[in-house]
Amino acid sequence: MRKPSDAIGAARGKRAPALGKRLADLIGLAPRRARPPRAAVVGRRRVGSLLHERVVLFPGGSAPIPGLFIAPLAGRRRPAVLFLHSHGHRYDLGKEEMLEKGTGAGALVSGLLDSGFGVFGIDSLCFGERRADEAATAKRFFWEGDSLFARMVRDECAALDYLHARPDVIPGRIGCAGFSMGGTKALWIAAVDTRVRAAACVCALTTYRDLLDGDRFSRHEWYYFLPGALAAADLDEVASLIAPRPLFCLNAAGDDKAPIEGSRRAVRTISDAYRGCGPGGRGRFRAMLVPGPHRFTPAMGRQAARWLAASV
Repeated sequence: MRKPSDAIGAARGKRAPALGKRLADLIGLAPRRARPPRAAVVGRRRVGSLLHERVVLFPGGSAPIPGLFIAPLAGRRRPAVLFLHSHGHRYDLGKEEMLEKGTGAGALVSGLLDSGFGVFGIDSLCFGERRADEAATAKRFFWEGDSLFARMVRDECAALDYLHARPDVIPGRIGCAGFSMGGTKALWIAAVDTRVRAAACVCALTTYRDLLDGDRFSRHEWYYFLPGALAAADLDEVASLIAPRPLFCLNAAGDDKAPIEGSRRAVRTISDAYRGCGPGGRGRFRAMLVPGPHRFTPAMGRQAARWLAASV
């Protein structure tokens, strides 16, 4: 006999296409483009056994997007991961977070490169080469009927278009991963773009309603707020749309930006969704909880890299 949670997961699965379309509409995603964005390689250099390629994307209707692609020099087609940088008020950093030594991001990228992956990251709006005042940018977009978060996700989907078209990348083996802001975007991007084969989310899984409890949502910056999101779906329901594709969520017990009550609630919701997929969902969702605050340690980065290498 089917368990109640299995039935809930199956019912949720039947609603998934309509919810997915509603979320894509909230983000302002057009139907998938027939062509990838125009791209220009503006720098290429060898760093040890790796190739570093500086790229600028020119998506229609958006400003140029600077990116960095890193891969082993061996000339063969390979799987790839879209790296989604964090916030941390480090507006000067952006995609360069990929290169930081002794950090969770650096360990994640190094682990993927050691497994033969290519890794691509772009500067989100307000960060890196696109540095700007976040509050002013978000307010302007709200006035224009858009939002900073929606624009960020659309840019990342353009980056997926680019990765999908690269001749040295296997188009059916592309994942995405990030910490904090990057982890939130990983959930949304994988939910609305089925080209993502697997996603890893670090210190971002909770529910919006748990953030509302006690006004904890104020611990997030302007990028986090997508008009109409909560009326459409809470974050655990967004993440459930990734099923049955592999999803790894790693949270910290003392994280004030992704409170543990919300993380546990989200894990239950997502687990139900995967069970509702039948044998195809078995073992494809993994949630881990580690002690400590909102941080991305090298050990966490290595854990996420190992999981992605086995899942993408």
